Amino acid sequence: MKYLLDSNTVSDLYEDATVASHAIVSRLEPLSDTDEVYVSILTVYEFEYRFAKAPTTLKPRIREQITAIRQDLALLPLSETGGRNIWRVEEPFANGTWYEIRKSQKTYH
Repeated sequence: MKYLLDSNTVSDLYEDATVASHAIVSRLEPLSDTDEVYVSILTVYEFEYRFAKAPTTLKPRIREQITAIRQDLALLPLSETGGRNIWRVEEPFANGTWYEIRKSQKTYH
């Protein structure tokens, strides 16, 4: 079976020792060697955008996450049509930094 992880899932997966990361890993562990797990190149673009906008103190960790994503997951490229809509990637960041937006969304118990 093939799986496509969304950006929030990938972000949570690469956060160390969080409730969400453990939950995601527990869902991925039972997959067989024939299963394929993908991430859209758009997710990598979002991480690169996050890196560009991050404070200097967070940049090394974000770069580590980008490197791990590229090594761990198969990347799905943009189609020609999808490329025309790349501007939409920036929409979630229009009114604040990614870190501020993401922090306000996390409600893990």
